[in-house]
Amino acid sequence: MHVFFRSVIIFLIISLSGSSSFAQILDDTTHMEYGAHTTMYLKEYDLRFDFPVYRHIDTTIFDSYKISKVEQSNYRLQNLGLEGTTLRNIFYSVPRQIGVSPGFNGFSSFFKRPEDFRYYITRSPYSRMSLFLGGSNRSITDVEFSRNDSVMFNIGFGFKKMAINKQIQSLGRGDRRVENTQYDIYTQIRSKNLKYQLLANFSRTRHIYKESGGVDTTEVGDFFDEDVNVLLQNARSEELRTNLHLYHQYAIKDYLEFYNSADLYRQRNEYISDPIGDDRNYYDSLLISQTSTTDSTDYRYFQYEFGLKGRINRIYYNGYIKTKTYDFLYKYAVDSMAFGKHVKNPSGKEKYLGFHAGYIFNNYHLTGGMEFLDAESSNTYLSLIGKDINLKLNHISYKPSFLQQAYMGNHSFWINHFQSISADNVRVKYMFAVGPVMIAPTLAYDKVKDYVYFDENKLPAQALGQAKILSPGLDFKLEFLKHFMFEAEAIYTTVDGEASFAFQIPELFINSRLFYTNIFYKGNLEITTGVDVNYKSAYYGYAYDPVVQQFYLQNDTLVEGSPVATYFIDFKINKVSLYLKMNNLRAFASQKGYMVAPLYPGVLPNVDFGLTWWFFD
Repeated sequence: MHVFFRSVIIFLIISLSGSSSFAQILDDTTHMEYGAHTTMYLKEYDLRFDFPVYRHIDTTIFDSYKISKVEQSNYRLQNLGLEGTTLRNIFYSVPRQIGVSPGFNGFSSFFKRPEDFRYYITRSPYSRMSLFLGGSNRSITDVEFSRNDSVMFNIGFGFKKMAINKQIQSLGRGDRRVENTQYDIYTQIRSKNLKYQLLANFSRTRHIYKESGGVDTTEVGDFFDEDVNVLLQNARSEELRTNLHLYHQYAIKDYLEFYNSADLYRQRNEYISDPIGDDRNYYDSLLISQTSTTDSTDYRYFQYEFGLKGRINRIYYNGYIKTKTYDFLYKYAVDSMAFGKHVKNPSGKEKYLGFHAGYIFNNYHLTGGMEFLDAESSNTYLSLIGKDINLKLNHISYKPSFLQQAYMGNHSFWINHFQSISADNVRVKYMFAVGPVMIAPTLAYDKVKDYVYFDENKLPAQALGQAKILSPGLDFKLEFLKHFMFEAEAIYTTVDGEASFAFQIPELFINSRLFYTNIFYKGNLEITTGVDVNYKSAYYGYAYDPVVQQFYLQNDTLVEGSPVATYFIDFKINKVSLYLKMNNLRAFASQKGYMVAPLYPGVLPNVDFGLTWWFFD
């Protein structure tokens, strides 16, 4: 409650301090020389595929209350109840890499990848400050700054700090469940004739998650109580990721350009339980030490890509070769069990060949391409995007991760020789209007062969055969009484085939939102307020193993279907947007929470406050 009152006080101070000059703010807005209209950006994708169109930054308040990665994914991601905890996809999704990968993906969404960077052109220094203050001592600070010394050179940096307190067994302020610190720096250089352009960035993220193991259900007490016991007291997962990225290109003609890119990447994952002490009963085995655990893996690679690209009228193309030199270092690669001798290819080199092309016609964008590594690893794709249709087809074969193939730590040991996984994917969405109603039928279909998963024993296994996942759905939007909007999407999923047991997906998935939105004072005050609801039908959701940061199959605990509702109100006054929201509305009234995964309760009822402030001078 302390954070709630502090949030309200900050909100009132900002509002009241502006009241005396509010009219002046509104009057001056139309006379501002610099603002969102003078600040633009592009991403590397735009430059690489010959769409160097700069976009204006988005300062609208729509969806600004969605702070967590789960909310931002429209609830297609699942965590362990708190922002910053390990994430997994509710629905099946293919990996980003067809080649080698470490297999530790639970914290991937908290790392800023090269393709996420924005490169700005600003007529004045541009900065943005976002602050989130949540109940139960949760906070996120996000700062970005960028400036140009001319239209030919831009430099910027970002900093983000996440501090999330425990919501169970908390000792008060500073008793963190999650700590995340990330920073980045980036630059763009362009020649005057734009024949040569360079993009470069560096990002670093340190993520610490103090594992709880979930609620101890053998103890007497309410599963959703703040003082209920948890299974782990001295364990934590840590991840460090860094990436240095360079991209540059030179144009001879519009139809012939050369480019290359390079990445130097590192990802270190650790699981630490020191001392083991009272946590001893949680672990299935103690293989190396009886008193403490310090397991770790270290994945590094250098990747270089060289390509040709260009544009001929409405057709563009991109062909490339790519090499990747990698090392995956196991802490216990040398041991009495000869673990290191049986691990397959922890170091090596991959060579890729790829091609991408596109065609633009009558407001439709047709793209397709392929990437080839070897006979067991390739990706072929085709997409058509237009004003009324979105179609994507994909066939992919990819390698199991290093973690799935082999691992040794204080509590786990395995060596496997799995074959590659393959999948055929179809995504279709068709949009049309019936009066004031916008309707969009959707269809997702996945045929997955030889899927690798973690079984009921927390061990990786391969489900030989096929699984067919069919997910038809419907999106619906209705605007009424001028300022009211109702949005909804519903997805129904069935899984068939001999490998269907490896996929646990809720049969029914629904998102809905009812809200009011309006603009006052000649466009200078915006307000949006409403209720956001997500529902998943009951299913046997995956359990979580903190030792290797993986979700695994279980058929004992039913994750009950429960609507999760959030009330939100967003304001924007001149250069400042503010929001106030109440999480888990049902718990405010009934004091009953909900489960996100076996042994893990969802977020407790809290009131959150946040603001974003843009500066253009």
